[in-house]
Amino acid sequence: MNKLGKYLRYHFENKISKGSNFVVFLILLASTLSVLMVFLQLSLGLLNEKPFFNNWWDNLTTIIDIVSGDSFESRFVNFIFWGLNVAIAGTIIAFLTAKVTAFMQNLKQGHSNIIDKNHYVIIGWNSNIFKIFEEIKNANLNQSSPTVLCFNTMNNITMRAQIDIEYPDQNNIRILTRSGNCYSIQELGITNLPNAKVVIILDDILISNFNIETSILAVRKNIPDNNIPIIPQFSKNENIKVLSELKGNNIHPVNKNFMISSVTAQTIRSKFINLIFMDLLDFDGDEIYFFPSNNFVGFTYAYASLILDDSTLIGIFNSDAKVLLNPNKDFRVTPLGRTACDLFIGDRLMAGHSIQ
Repeated sequence: MNKLGKYLRYHFENKISKGSNFVVFLILLASTLSVLMVFLQLSLGLLNEKPFFNNWWDNLTTIIDIVSGDSFESRFVNFIFWGLNVAIAGTIIAFLTAKVTAFMQNLKQGHSNIIDKNHYVIIGWNSNIFKIFEEIKNANLNQSSPTVLCFNTMNNITMRAQIDIEYPDQNNIRILTRSGNCYSIQELGITNLPNAKVVIILDDILISNFNIETSILAVRKNIPDNNIPIIPQFSKNENIKVLSELKGNNIHPVNKNFMISSVTAQTIRSKFINLIFMDLLDFDGDEIYFFPSNNFVGFTYAYASLILDDSTLIGIFNSDAKVLLNPNKDFRVTPLGRTACDLFIGDRLMAGHSIQ
């Protein structure tokens, strides 16, 4: 039985693989279903005294939506009208469907322009990107969710799926994806680089023999004022010094292997040194924050300490760039301006917030 089923399926698929054969098959299927419906109606006593053919025709026209007609001539004409309607209406529907599908596919491919401002742009792709997401999120917990744009040569749908799998916890962070050529000035233009907060260029594993210098030059062409920090991730020290000394430099290169090897080597000497490095480098744990003293003008240091519920006041950072740790309790906070001073906060309850 299984062999017969496979045999019939094989020949059936071959026969209807052509579009015209498939249309004929649908008409034959509708005709057969019309016969079955006649017998069903007869068994239920729902048919009138019309001949069998007339009842069958009524069922068929109902299934394929043709005006029935009372005579052979009218039925023939109605059938022609139905064929013309299907051909023209079907063509229009197919055309509109193709246009809408192409439009949706274009959106999914990630080629639309970014209109966000003050966003983080990550160009390229490697495994470090997920750690960068986490650090950006932790660095902005005391602000609205930061926007991070990932731009690389990966298919946009694939990139979105991989990010969702590898980094599912996207609360407090908004991740956008766009596909394009990391070397192309025009394609990088969709990322709105002049209004970005910072640009990170990863050592891209998607491009064989990736040339990060070419990407840096393309990025700088999109930032004419050189006022956006660019952080390229080098795998070698070549050209780092040259790029760091460029006129009007906004490039801050890092060697991704140097820090790892340095921490590894130092950990050999002291097994706890890696914990110190990690505490300094990430945004987790206790941090020291600065914020304007506007809401505390005229208050004494002692009173300001009492009204801060979620922070510990440890000093004053004044307009002379001097730090006054734990000043006299009667010290009064002065307003912003030439004699302005800022509260110096050691925050233990809001771990991971960014330094303002």
